[in-house]
Amino acid sequence: MFPANICTIIFDLDGTLIDSADGIVESANYAFTAMGFPPRKREEITPYIGYPLEDVFRAFGDGDYTEYLRLFRECGDRAVVEASRALPGADCVIRTLFTRGVTLAVGTTKSRTMTGKIIERLGWTSFISAFLGADDVIKVKPHPEQFLKLLEMLRADPSRTLVVGDTANDVLAAHGAGIRIAAVPSPYGRNGEMEQSGPDYKLTGLEELPDLVGNIRHGN
Repeated sequence: MFPANICTIIFDLDGTLIDSADGIVESANYAFTAMGFPPRKREEITPYIGYPLEDVFRAFGDGDYTEYLRLFRECGDRAVVEASRALPGADCVIRTLFTRGVTLAVGTTKSRTMTGKIIERLGWTSFISAFLGADDVIKVKPHPEQFLKLLEMLRADPSRTLVVGDTANDVLAAHGAGIRIAAVPSPYGRNGEMEQSGPDYKLTGLEELPDLVGNIRHGN
């Protein structure tokens, strides 16, 4: 039986609320070339967006990941933030849910600093009650640590919380934290993996989320 309502929603960021692919590709190749590796094509890098940054490094490089991370952020603190754009419907959905009294949060594999800058740039600071980046936890998604920390920070009931994400890692992390998840199609691919991971709800677009939350409130 569904709970009476959804009080809290935790969003993934890349591929769910925003598209920052151009900045990620630029920053990844900045780091690769600085370390002596050849730059990679956009279509090679984008399937890794939303997954731990180490995944793209291990796919196309080797050696000192710490140096890669440093170089990526050296470029990314500018390039990724400047490239970030709200995905279609994202701004309206955030404002609608906030107006309805839903507490909103973000859990992402981006750094905390970068996440804060993006939220501010897109004008969402007043709507997002809490956010955590990859450097706020010991274990990133698919481990549930990030979502568990957000539940604690917000004093949220997991049975009245919903995660919204676009990757299998989001699904696994949500279920590991005892939270249901609504999955949206990723603009970066790997949708087959996401569907196989067993999300509780499947949306064809983020704009369907307010109606889903309304249906859950009414026990449908």
